[in-house]
Amino acid sequence: MMKERAEKILVMILLGVVLTSCGGNSVTKEHKITEVGKEETDELSESLEIENKCEHLLKEKANAISEKIKEISADTWEQSGNVLENYRFQFTNETIKEGKYYIEGTVIYDWTNERAPEENTVIIGMREVQRGLKTEEEKAKAEEIIDDFLVEFDANYHVTEEIPAFFIVMFENPKDLNFELYYLEKIGEEEKLYPLEQYYEENYKENYEQKIQLGKDTLEERMNYE
Repeated sequence: MMKERAEKILVMILLGVVLTSCGGNSVTKEHKITEVGKEETDELSESLEIENKCEHLLKEKANAISEKIKEISADTWEQSGNVLENYRFQFTNETIKEGKYYIEGTVIYDWTNERAPEENTVIIGMREVQRGLKTEEEKAKAEEIIDDFLVEFDANYHVTEEIPAFFIVMFENPKDLNFELYYLEKIGEEEKLYPLEQYYEENYKENYEQKIQLGKDTLEERMNYE
């Protein structure tokens, strides 16, 4: 039961709850094109692999979109101790609706958790509760609970996983570098588009205070349950 609870919290943390409000992104920078389907920009620290199967998506625009997605992803995840590397992009399934172009995109990156278990904000919250306990018996009981979580978090420390993320690109003029990025949310048969950067900010980016409170609430719940 304890392990199942720890695993649920772990999933929440890894997903950013866990994965917010601004409009689309306009980009007008110029980029160097190296070859069809493989592009890199002189402003990035690493090459970006880009596979573009869309007739109306310029290579320059695909590169600009990839750069923006990389920026949003790093800003969302790396502040909570994760390292994202080796970005690969795919652009597929182009459709035209009411004069606007919609393209389905996928970014795949290598995600490594570099935050030590004791530095996890949930553990920090648990430690705050533990320090406030009155008896040594209570503190020892809290330590047992915290240790179970530390074991689970340690299993993911320095571990690298390949993570895919999906997005929608919308633009009106195929000949310029203007575009907007969206997150497609599907609930049953209903689909809704949200500005991508806003959605990541509100749903994926770590909220320090909320995670601290999650740790506090979790430890108190386990103390009372046991």
